[in-house]
Amino acid sequence: MPKHLPFMSIGVICYNDGATLKRAIDSLLALNYPRKKSEIILVDDGSTDNTREIAESYKTRIKYIRLPKNQGISAARNAGLKAATGEIYVNCDADCVVNKDWLRQLAKGYKLNEPIGIGGRLAEIETEEKQSILRQYIGARGGGFPPVVEDEKDRAQSTPSPFKRLWRYITSNLSQANASIKAPIEVTDLYGANASFPVKV
Repeated sequence: MPKHLPFMSIGVICYNDGATLKRAIDSLLALNYPRKKSEIILVDDGSTDNTREIAESYKTRIKYIRLPKNQGISAARNAGLKAATGEIYVNCDADCVVNKDWLRQLAKGYKLNEPIGIGGRLAEIETEEKQSILRQYIGARGGGFPPVVEDEKDRAQSTPSPFKRLWRYITSNLSQANASIKAPIEVTDLYGANASFPVKV
């Protein structure tokens, strides 16, 4: 465990996710990370459901930012980043539930040699709801291992095409679907719902 626990600003992106939002916030409030070392920023991307009422029920326990209209996930994440006061900006989505040691595990990664981002796996939550195509895809791949960097040429390339990224996800699944990560691995992509970055980056 790092001796220095960085201040983590958790940006929770929400658009008409009232059905899952309370579950997500409650899991974040239950983290075993010092409360004085973290903050929760809920970015409401122009929701038209009961998102605002849910957010306001938490009073001072979260920062609530409401965008006047739906602007998309990139704008919402950037709004959360702008409001962040921590050293590390952590991405989370309103339909996620985090493990109690989530922030502590991410913090371990920042003991490494100046990483530009630290992330983890995604695992499907068992529900009776119909799964989206994305959720089915993540579940089929064994929990969402990001693809490993193959060589220096790949690292130097600009953002790969969607087809190349899909191919990397599929091929990485073949070798890692049933693997258990015992040590950090270098990757080319981080999942948006489980990614963190130094604010200075």
